[in-house]
Amino acid sequence: MFEPYAIAFGRGAHRHALDAGAAELDLPVRIEAAEMLLVAGAGTSFLKGDHSLLVGQIFDTAEKRLETLPVEFESWSTLAEARAFPPGVWGNFAYFSRPAGLASVYRDPSGSVPVYRIGDRSEAVFVSSAEFARKLKLVEQAEFDERFIVHWLQFPFLRTDRTGIEGVTELLPGMVFRSCGRRSWRQSNGWHPSTFVLKHIQDPAEGARRLRATALGIVGIQPSASKIALRLSGGLDSSIIAACLAEAKREFCCINFATTSRDGDERGHAREVARTFGAKLVEVGEPETGPLEIPDRLSFRPLMNPLLLPFEKAIDEAARDLGASLLVDGGGGDNLFCSLSSAAPLIDALRSMRPSNVNAALRDIASRANCTLWEVILAAARRLAGGRPAWKEDRSFMVSEALLARPNLHPWLLELPAPPGKREHVEAIVHIQHFLDRSGSSIERIHPLLAQPLLELCLQIPSWLWLAGGRDRAVAREAFKGLVPASVLERRIKGSLQGMLYRGFSALREPMRELLVEGELAKLRIVDAAAIEDALNGEVWMRDEVQLRISEMAALELWIRSWGSRVARTHHLSSR
Repeated sequence: MFEPYAIAFGRGAHRHALDAGAAELDLPVRIEAAEMLLVAGAGTSFLKGDHSLLVGQIFDTAEKRLETLPVEFESWSTLAEARAFPPGVWGNFAYFSRPAGLASVYRDPSGSVPVYRIGDRSEAVFVSSAEFARKLKLVEQAEFDERFIVHWLQFPFLRTDRTGIEGVTELLPGMVFRSCGRRSWRQSNGWHPSTFVLKHIQDPAEGARRLRATALGIVGIQPSASKIALRLSGGLDSSIIAACLAEAKREFCCINFATTSRDGDERGHAREVARTFGAKLVEVGEPETGPLEIPDRLSFRPLMNPLLLPFEKAIDEAARDLGASLLVDGGGGDNLFCSLSSAAPLIDALRSMRPSNVNAALRDIASRANCTLWEVILAAARRLAGGRPAWKEDRSFMVSEALLARPNLHPWLLELPAPPGKREHVEAIVHIQHFLDRSGSSIERIHPLLAQPLLELCLQIPSWLWLAGGRDRAVAREAFKGLVPASVLERRIKGSLQGMLYRGFSALREPMRELLVEGELAKLRIVDAAAIEDALNGEVWMRDEVQLRISEMAALELWIRSWGSRVARTHHLSSR
């Protein structure tokens, strides 16, 4: 379905440069439409309209893949101030149009097809990745965005449109870029969760029924490859994917990863799921920790935490050995299925003005948290009285003078008329966007649970219903009764990689010290090298949260070094 692509609007030096770069790479796809130029790899799916191009794939409400662009798409792109993208069609795509000189770019809310803009005027070029931009010679000279670097550390896992390279902006899922003539590009919402968060599905049975029907209808049709590998953890989300693929009569094999710790060994559950659906299962054991390595491909943001790289490489190798050209996973399932651990759903239930909702939410939250009803009430009261920050902040191991006054929020969190529990649901979906493209894998990956129809449906289910019976993701568990093995649906404990991460950090503690204490982040006075040294010398480093923090700083440092001489290093922080 998807290989790297680049698109230029209009005519001029930027287009000639893109054309020349594509010719030098001997790219097999070169398409012109309405003064747009698309260059791409042979495996890139696209549709061409009268004045538009779509990269990816689209489906109608009957779960049928479309081979031509709908009329609604073409008419929408001609409207200068149209906000909401036309309903009724969904998919994994980026849509580019240029009718009568009005240039527009829309990215569907699943975020499956990446869109980065290099430049801010009509000469901008849109690309799928930094590595492809490098091959096309679009980022020969660049400069780090130091505000991004500070924001990335201070407000962890908050995706914004800023990237680590000056002049490169990401079009976030559900957003629209528009430009007319030589003016700068303007950004607006083409899809926003506010449309759905207040449309409550009050009946839990209806919610489960609709969730089952929607997932079975759309998950199995998204993988376009014939050789599919499913990352099967043995947990709920990947097991739901397996059920959907099997119901759609898709052939697939499964890959399970097991650590040497008991809490990271879910092979028994994975075997039962694979046996249920008649799928081949390959089991991958925990590999030895490798060295800290500078990424061999460019990216506009830091890639994966180095503690997880051995895990990801082992999965990739197993997929290649199976001959798979596509990795499918349940990524985002916890977030989509509203796995919250706060008392906020009780506040949502109170605002529903239904005593039955309040009583159920109170009991269910207490059951899940293994606490008393009074403790839940007190937690909800504290939340109402004190509020909470716009995004969780982490200042540990940072130089105070480098800190920002406030976060740059994701557009989905702005103008969001949602009660606290539902807002946390949207925040969780924003949170997962940070992780889904960080692997740097050479194998195509998709996360079919994040497709637009499932996003819209799950946002309509009230937060307290997801906790029914004191179970997390309760609506999803009910939805897949009779399809997913009961042993998986009844699980209350998730597998953990924490043991593996601890062993990895122990092995890399000294290399991380060398990397960070004398690294670029320390030279820029963003991280506190002395504080990191103290933590690694004592016993503080043994805490899980410290290991996560320092290893994420290591990922950032390695990313900075991956750009090498391509980036002009500036040490001026006054613009923060």
